Amino acid sequence: MKPENIKWRVVDKPGETFKVHRSIYTDPDIYQTELEQIFEGNWIYIAHDSQLPNANDYFTTLVGRQPVVISRDDEGKLHGFINACTHRGAKICRKKKGNTKNWSCPYHGWVFNPQGEILDIKSLDTANYPDSFQKSDYDLTRIKVDSYAGFIFASVNTEVQELKDHLAGAKVFMDLFNEQSAEGLEILPGTSVYTHHGNWKMQAENGVDGYHVDTVHASYFRIAANRNERAAKEGAEDKVKAIDPLTEQPRNGTYTLGNGHQLFWIDVPNFRDRGLGMEYDALVERVGEVKAKWMAARLRQLVIYPNVILFDGISTQMRHWRPLSQDETEVTVNCIAPVGEPAESRTRRLRQYEDFYGASGLATPDDLTEFDACQDGYYGIKSAWHDFNRGMTQIIDGPDDVVAEITTEVLNSAPHMADEGLYHHNYRNWLKLMTRKMPTQQGAV
Repeated sequence: MKPENIKWRVVDKPGETFKVHRSIYTDPDIYQTELEQIFEGNWIYIAHDSQLPNANDYFTTLVGRQPVVISRDDEGKLHGFINACTHRGAKICRKKKGNTKNWSCPYHGWVFNPQGEILDIKSLDTANYPDSFQKSDYDLTRIKVDSYAGFIFASVNTEVQELKDHLAGAKVFMDLFNEQSAEGLEILPGTSVYTHHGNWKMQAENGVDGYHVDTVHASYFRIAANRNERAAKEGAEDKVKAIDPLTEQPRNGTYTLGNGHQLFWIDVPNFRDRGLGMEYDALVERVGEVKAKWMAARLRQLVIYPNVILFDGISTQMRHWRPLSQDETEVTVNCIAPVGEPAESRTRRLRQYEDFYGASGLATPDDLTEFDACQDGYYGIKSAWHDFNRGMTQIIDGPDDVVAEITTEVLNSAPHMADEGLYHHNYRNWLKLMTRKMPTQQGAV
């Protein structure tokens, strides 16, 4: 798709207006270009370290349209490959995850190790290959894989920038997740996978949309308040103790962090009712008052562009997504928690997670209803544009006084979580990725 067919869809006039054309959510040519330029040209979140804890563990997934396998060798190093035999293209690993010292292609029996090196070609002594044949030419096709703070990313673009550079200002907030335990984080048992009607970009938008919270999720907050009141009247205990970030109008805001990454935050009045908040004094002793407040007393939702969001709010959730078409998205969600947290804190975390997130919670159906309605509305071609102008006059260049306590690697700040200025960064980054010249287009890969 030619850049000139993309650029007109974003109207960027700083201080005046920022608009996107709704065809970016519905045009199949835009979708195909996104697969090539973003999901196959960028770093994509794929797994967490705790999902490959042992030597010879492997995990299979897709990066854009590309089937890949990620493995951990005997020395703990991660490797990534296209999950296709170099002989005739059959998938080597056909389970979601597993543990094996060697991989044998089920089709013709070629054998590879977790480093992707070919070990054996069946009946090689009678194969009669030409003189130019070199066994080593048939190692599995490598992709780039790296991790930061326990989060594993992969890219099929071998010329992609280094992961730490890609993560930019998001790194400090990833550290705030990972350092909630001296032993890091772990994915808890139980994974929810669902598909929904709606373009993938709505996942990235809605994850840091503070404007919808008190309307779309109003029923949740009413139920939580009623449950608490009923328990108090009956002399019983509310075992969920849902956090309430809205009643007292606490301080909040948003940050843009580079390369499309963004975050919104809210101070939580009843933070000691959270799983980590129950251990707040010990947390302060270990990491200090400033970090402890950011970890336990401040709701944070961090989008790592383009396909994962880390929630540390009502509970802790990791959600990542994969576009299936311009109209459909596959989402994978997990509860993530500090390793070794006390049983009472873990129980509180899980009850709050079940209350709000995932298949059992109220929030996900609320959001999916709106995604569905938006996707249908985007086809209303007589109303073709929407703007992200709310809060435009309040955008601050660089960090504000709150985030400056922990980092200066912030492009823009805004004082209200309902402000929409962070989407300017989102779609400037989208436009940059969509119109760049890729190595594959240059014949480099």
